Amino acid sequence: MEGRLRQNPEIEDTKPPTGEIKTILGGITTGKTLKSLKKAQGREINSVHSRLPPMKMPRNDEPDIVFLEKDDRGIRQPHDDPLVIMLRVEEFNIHRVLIDNGSSADIIYLPAFQKMKLDKKRIRPFTSPLVSFTRDRIVPRGIITLTMIAGTYPAQVTKEIDFLIVDCPSTYNIILGRPALNKLRVATSTYYLKVKFPTAHRVGEIRGDQVMAKECYQVALASKKNHTCVINEPKPIPKPSETPQEVEIVPGDLTKVLKIGRTLPTS
Repeated sequence: MEGRLRQNPEIEDTKPPTGEIKTILGGITTGKTLKSLKKAQGREINSVHSRLPPMKMPRNDEPDIVFLEKDDRGIRQPHDDPLVIMLRVEEFNIHRVLIDNGSSADIIYLPAFQKMKLDKKRIRPFTSPLVSFTRDRIVPRGIITLTMIAGTYPAQVTKEIDFLIVDCPSTYNIILGRPALNKLRVATSTYYLKVKFPTAHRVGEIRGDQVMAKECYQVALASKKNHTCVINEPKPIPKPSETPQEVEIVPGDLTKVLKIGRTLPTS
């Protein structure tokens, strides 16, 4: 009986904890007593709470997003397939859309964009390069705002999404990263190969295409391309750490001077 009890993790988890490990506050350098430290900490907590905006209470009529065992229907388990879906973008049904929680950018690849035959005047300049997981840098062709519809009527939402236009080989047409996923308030499940999101009517959902996902993944492995990208923000230009010395080019003519760093080597 005792052996069976020890094999049951639920029974083992009911044991009280041995102790509590918390953050160590204060120290010798503070020069304060425990009572004064508690008072200071209380004032700091109250100050933080007073600066925070009031917590937004969830709407009672907003549906809960949950994944159930029935969401597993039609999915061959076990699997490690990526989540690849179809989306309606600018009146086009675009397949091979990769849901990538690791991407900080929403990307549309140039061949897919060209097939949509949209007005090129809608493209805005974008100069910050994208950096892949392998540290490869790609400069987008630009950025464009596209109307995206997710879900099936009436459980669907329409959002304006900023896509970076990228010209490089890819097995996917679009990569949907964190900006769009957060805007849609999407909950993803790679196990069930499904995304769910709140709508005005009920929870909307899009089921992933497992067959298409396997095909895309195999092609991506063969081409050794990585599809996780982040936006590499340009670094600020550092300010000079010293005041340069002015040297007269023509003696006595202060309008013609040359500025030279004081720390430059003499030879």
